Amino acid sequence: MSFLALAGIFFVAGLVLESVTSWIAVRVTRKRHPELWVHSGHPTLLGNGDLMKAWPLVRYYRDRNYLIPVQQDDQHLPPVSDPEALKFAERLRTPLLYGYWAGWAGILVAIAFFVAEIIRNN
Repeated sequence: MSFLALAGIFFVAGLVLESVTSWIAVRVTRKRHPELWVHSGHPTLLGNGDLMKAWPLVRYYRDRNYLIPVQQDDQHLPPVSDPEALKFAERLRTPLLYGYWAGWAGILVAIAFFVAEIIRNN
């Protein structure tokens, strides 16, 4: 298999993994845990559609901001109080973080394979 094909595989796999975990975070919190969804800043699928835009949501879960009061616009929101939402946030946290960093790793590995293919052909 060529380096270029491997680059494509890593790139797509990383982005798919990140997209799926972000989609779960947005979709499930909006439907099943509205308090968590509001507290996390009303994330949307379009607003978290790429690695750069997904960072605020990933940082929210990484820092466990659902456990502390937050300021949004002119509203002061207390910590999330719904035990089911907190359980969901804790279960989602690790896959979301790994998925996000796998997305970036996929891009970096794809670039490395692409460069290796260029060097090999020269």
